[in-house]
Amino acid sequence: MWVIKVGGSLAGGATLRDWLACIAADEHQRWLLVPGGGPYADAVREQQRIWHFNDADAHAMALQAMALYARQLHALAPALPVLASPLDFASGAGHAIWQPEASACSFLQALPENWGTTSDSIALCLAQKLNAEGLVLLKSSPAPVVPAFATRLALASYLDPLFPQLLRAQSLPVYCVDGSQGSQLIAWSSEYAAREGVRVLPD
Repeated sequence: MWVIKVGGSLAGGATLRDWLACIAADEHQRWLLVPGGGPYADAVREQQRIWHFNDADAHAMALQAMALYARQLHALAPALPVLASPLDFASGAGHAIWQPEASACSFLQALPENWGTTSDSIALCLAQKLNAEGLVLLKSSPAPVVPAFATRLALASYLDPLFPQLLRAQSLPVYCVDGSQGSQLIAWSSEYAAREGVRVLPD
């Protein structure tokens, strides 16, 4: 079983529906999709800029933004069911989309409640908790630096600041894949991620 974080930056992109279809069609590997925040999280950032509420409240709203994006992904790919608890996926079959609910996910309580914790780190933490074989970060652009050490990617704002720390604590295969490249949507699988993606290295 692999976890794939579907970047919110793909929310308005032309390739999103095709990526979802390719993941849903994979008969060789189970995938748990973790949504980004996308335009829904951007709305939270804008409201915080206007009203100056604290980061803990913004973090709670950002989790709800991820849940909204999960519903969007399901609307685009109805064959992918939505689950509130990752434990439901661990004990089930097939692919699914995780719709974050803080009350159903105690592991979220251990993460900092600020903008330094994004869906990238949440996806990594979930993959670690589920003992997944690996994690794919599906983004709208390629990794800006190679070799792709996690700290360098965080300094480039490609990953959040918490990600390197989590990866050092419990390493597993992590690949960044450029989701804007729709022409490469062929035979999607974890092997594709390893071949076409960039491996994120702990440091």
